[in-house]
Amino acid sequence: PQDKPKLGQVIVFAIQQLLAINTDLGANYELVDDIDFEGVEAWLPIGYYSIDIAAMMNGSEEVPAALAFHGTLDGNGHTMKNLDITTVNPMAAGVFGFTAGNAYLHDINIENFSTKGILCCGSLVGWASGKTVIENVTVKNANNRGMSMVGALTGSSNGDVTVKNVKVNGGSAVAGYSLLGGNIELLAGYGQAGGIIGGADGTSFANCSVKNFKVVDKISGNDGFGGLAGCANEAKYVKNCSVENVTIKATAGPVGYIGG
Repeated sequence: PQDKPKLGQVIVFAIQQLLAINTDLGANYELVDDIDFEGVEAWLPIGYYSIDIAAMMNGSEEVPAALAFHGTLDGNGHTMKNLDITTVNPMAAGVFGFTAGNAYLHDINIENFSTKGILCCGSLVGWASGKTVIENVTVKNANNRGMSMVGALTGSSNGDVTVKNVKVNGGSAVAGYSLLGGNIELLAGYGQAGGIIGGADGTSFANCSVKNFKVVDKISGNDGFGGLAGCANEAKYVKNCSVENVTIKATAGPVGYIGG
């Protein structure tokens, strides 16, 4: 049975309502039922922006907040499951492509996800920015792949982002995976794959755990692989977090900056 909706929030109970969030990226939404993506052959991430890869890599490109999701999604403890994304779009594979502003995503369960893309490949969010808060999320059996910045929860994050009470159990994050054949060497040195977030800049972590997970690199010379995050630059804090039975593997040769 569906939950009784809360006052002032837009209810989401099916894939069509979830897609409709793209028409109002700043509103307050809540799941009132589980969402099963089984059979969905194409998915347009919520808050999509076609970013310039070279500009993003040198730090001169930012996601316009108006084009990113900057509202709230209350999952009410419901589950999103069986989403299989394969995209050749340059950026941001996940249920949400980009989040910014004061985006708040909470109380969501994710099961059996697979995202395959180029940059910023996650299950819930491809790229979280601004003051995004992601809280009370469980991710089970997420297997995500990309050339760079790959995580079970989020591919990449930058800004004053906070990740709290996130639990990952099972699955894998693979960097150096290419949908473009010979272009796989384009981002050598920027691998960044982790159990929760692939590449985190300015992100704070609290009460997070990763269990029974694999982090894999397919390009020699890549940097940034960890059980919690591939990198965690300038984090305000990382507290009460743990990793257990996490394997980090380089299949093509030496890599740099490996940690828990």
